[in-house]
Amino acid sequence: MQHRYSELVLGAVGPVAMECVREDMRPGYDDGLPGIAFRHRTHHGFDGVSGNSEAVRLQSRTVQNVEGELQGVPGLCTELIPSWLSMRQVLERLREFQKAQVVQELLEDVAVAILGDDHHESGVAGLGESLQIDGVRFLQGNLGKHNDRLLHEANTSPDRDRHLGAAATLQMVRVHRGALRVGKNRRMSFSSPGTVPDRQSWLRWAVLGLGTGAAASTVVAAATSALAAHFAREVVIPRKREENLEILAVVQAGDGLQVILPANEDTTIEGTYSLYFDGGRGHARIGAIRSYVPREGTVQRDVETVYSGDLRTAVRGWWSGAVYPRPSALGFADERIDIPVEGGTAPAWLVRAETPATTWAIMVHGRGVQRSEGLRAVRTARELGMASLLVSYRNDGEAPFAPDGRYGLGMTEWQDVEAAMAYAFAHGAEDVVLFGWSMGGAICLQVADVSRYRSRIRGLVLDGPVIDWMDVLTHQAELNRIPAPAGRLGQWLISNSMGRLVTGLSNPLNLKSMDWVSRADQVTVPTLILHSEDDEFVPVGPSAELAERNPAFVTLERFHRARHTKEWNVDPERWDSVTAAWLRRQVFGRTAPSRTLNRS
Repeated sequence: MQHRYSELVLGAVGPVAMECVREDMRPGYDDGLPGIAFRHRTHHGFDGVSGNSEAVRLQSRTVQNVEGELQGVPGLCTELIPSWLSMRQVLERLREFQKAQVVQELLEDVAVAILGDDHHESGVAGLGESLQIDGVRFLQGNLGKHNDRLLHEANTSPDRDRHLGAAATLQMVRVHRGALRVGKNRRMSFSSPGTVPDRQSWLRWAVLGLGTGAAASTVVAAATSALAAHFAREVVIPRKREENLEILAVVQAGDGLQVILPANEDTTIEGTYSLYFDGGRGHARIGAIRSYVPREGTVQRDVETVYSGDLRTAVRGWWSGAVYPRPSALGFADERIDIPVEGGTAPAWLVRAETPATTWAIMVHGRGVQRSEGLRAVRTARELGMASLLVSYRNDGEAPFAPDGRYGLGMTEWQDVEAAMAYAFAHGAEDVVLFGWSMGGAICLQVADVSRYRSRIRGLVLDGPVIDWMDVLTHQAELNRIPAPAGRLGQWLISNSMGRLVTGLSNPLNLKSMDWVSRADQVTVPTLILHSEDDEFVPVGPSAELAERNPAFVTLERFHRARHTKEWNVDPERWDSVTAAWLRRQVFGRTAPSRTLNRS
């Protein structure tokens, strides 16, 4: 006899809705069902496990009651968990599909599927054993020793597929007033023998309520914890850059080259940028837009120069604001120095000024990039007589790794910048101006707060800086469709000693101490912030609020349509002129201001 039903399973590359045929289901069969033929269709553009016409035969977990008999009876209440997929794999796939805008809906659906909804009452006439997979327990129904055959068909609607797409290994089956319910809306009628209430039924219902509540809490907590752990680790673990930009074509145009790229929010903005390819070994400088066809979704831009690699053979790469690969690309000497730091030496470039001043510029790059990011500011510093020291720091791929191999978000990296300051003071500098991009801005603020040389810092020039890590992490969680509870838990894992087993941090990071909006009155170094209104990675809000709260020391220069740390790329003349004018006025035009520290 065949028994047909629908089930969602997670295929090799995506969620797949499957129509199942269960054969030869016999009472007491305890060696797995001998044959389950899956005929499937693709779900929302993802490929299935195999071709549409091919049947896949898999073994399924046998559902048994406490006495080992197969429960193929009307009123079966269970959650079908495919035996070949562990809960850990479920959560890994959940993370993979979190960007599909289903995570929050998943958590709601899991709760509804187990607890029921406000419109219907879910009932089970008995209690069952529990199934445990990787520490997560699932309630199974048990209606007694009935061996009636169960025949039902459940067609999963497309809308339901969407809601359960990210956790498609869980098929929620519940009973409602003599009908088997799948998900929230589907009902299949079946005949069932009447039940005779006994004096223990109230106890059964009470225990069932506690069990389902615990099961719901466990599933939701497990999913939230997994997302929080993943989020926290992504923040602190250094990663290689992803080649997320397709290079569609490279064409000859007169004496030069032009590149055709997908049109997106970065590639359609005028300015000068970099295109890295071949794992970062290839590097081309990209210039003006020559053709933009929105209906085709492509943009064609000039290739100003290819510094390394063969762009003609490249197929993928990434877009960057770090235009120059080394000082010689600007016409300056590639003078490398090595700065002693914890664990070895950190390489740096020293670009000397023609008429050197006693104030040096120290350039601090952001997270996930290297010292070449600061080359955009070298000309401006050099025109003012400042030698520029472009530094590397722990975990950036050039300097030695930290003992734990984790970013400190500024709380550890500042020590490497302090070592660079010591080098500058030993070689003729009397004071310094710190330039920082993105996380480099947070590092500079930390140096100005805790370094023993903080009294010798004349100014900070911060481009798209992280002023408040908690605000940035909240924004990043929303950007990546991570539910707010998981995002907050991720922040807690980073900042609490109990989270070290998850994050791998040697010590927790005090995120509150790096909230410079709350500590605005403690910013006592003249600070220029250059920040774009449409910064997609580090919102401009905290920069604006810091400038509003502390106008005596903080100046905000707003840019538009420059995205994250690409203010110079969009308008280099304005960036240079604003920065130079501010430095002349704040650093070279007056003595250092008195500093009254308020350390509450």
